Amino acid sequence: MGSPSSTLIQQMKIHEVAPEELDMICLTHMHADHIGGLLADGKPVFPNAELYVNRLEADAWSADGQQKQVLDAYKDRLHLFDAGTELPGHIKTIAAYGHTPGHTVYQVLDCLIIGDIIHSAALQLKYPQYGPSFDSDQQAARDSRISILNYAKDNSLTMYGMHMSKPVEF
Repeated sequence: MGSPSSTLIQQMKIHEVAPEELDMICLTHMHADHIGGLLADGKPVFPNAELYVNRLEADAWSADGQQKQVLDAYKDRLHLFDAGTELPGHIKTIAAYGHTPGHTVYQVLDCLIIGDIIHSAALQLKYPQYGPSFDSDQQAARDSRISILNYAKDNSLTMYGMHMSKPVEF
């Protein structure tokens, strides 16, 4: 599991931001590559951060090793929500289920943080019906991808994805 020497922590140091300064973390989903830097030696790396996780996502992973460790370590500051809930800071939560059971997209002003609904922008922006084999529910992931792409286009939003090389503006 990640450590304080992770890329995120290194970048935070460059920008003179200490882990203790982070007060909010919103998880799109709980795959290891998205939660790996939250713990070091079983303890929260971000000791003052409130952790926000979609209720369906937390329920799906509550019995699993690494994910359970994160949920347990942040339990005093864990906030479970249902899609459609507005989080502090006027963060809109949007269901994007399929990649994982509770995968969530976040909208902040004109930005969409889309997590893993797109893994290959060159292919999936043109052919959103194509998805990776590791989506937990292929049809739901496909439907979510198409819905979110249409939502971004209809509202002239910029999408930021974890596996995209650059933002996509509509």
